[in-house]
Amino acid sequence: MKNIIISNLVDKFKQVESLSQDLQESEIFEHFSNYCIVSNEYQEEFNILNIRVAGGNDLGIDGIAIIVNGSLINDVEELEDLITRNKLIEATLIFIQAKSGENFEGSEFSNFVFGIKNFFDFQSKLNINDELKHKQSLIKKIYDDPLLFKRGSPQLKYYYVYTGIWSDAEVLNDSYKEKKSPLK
Repeated sequence: MKNIIISNLVDKFKQVESLSQDLQESEIFEHFSNYCIVSNEYQEEFNILNIRVAGGNDLGIDGIAIIVNGSLINDVEELEDLITRNKLIEATLIFIQAKSGENFEGSEFSNFVFGIKNFFDFQSKLNINDELKHKQSLIKKIYDDPLLFKRGSPQLKYYYVYTGIWSDAEVLNDSYKEKKSPLK
């Protein structure tokens, strides 16, 4: 990472979160990005380790946060309890991909969008890691009873994080719009 401000923020984050010294810089940046995105959406404390899904067979997704009825959930029992108590589901599903490079990579963004699309294909034959399987089972449970969506369908938010500066170049904007349109 060349950006000294981001580099220093990531170093401080690693200290505050007491992350392992064995983690690679890219893994620490993924945790940092996940934390920054999710903490903007969810103001309570949370365990950053519950967000990260990166590793082999991750569909190009580094983090997934599932917020249901104002609670960040990570297990089926918690979800079932919220459904029983509230008799409705109001959900925000957050997907994150983090790259510490300084350029927006259209191919990486395409892989990320492709990964999200495949994540929601619950019949997909693609091999995915255990963390993704776990998140997929939670989201599948959310969609089990659409009658509980009394305030609207779950909201999908996805973030592609990189350390460069966004160029408003028409080619980049067109590429971005084209690649994200299948998620609508």
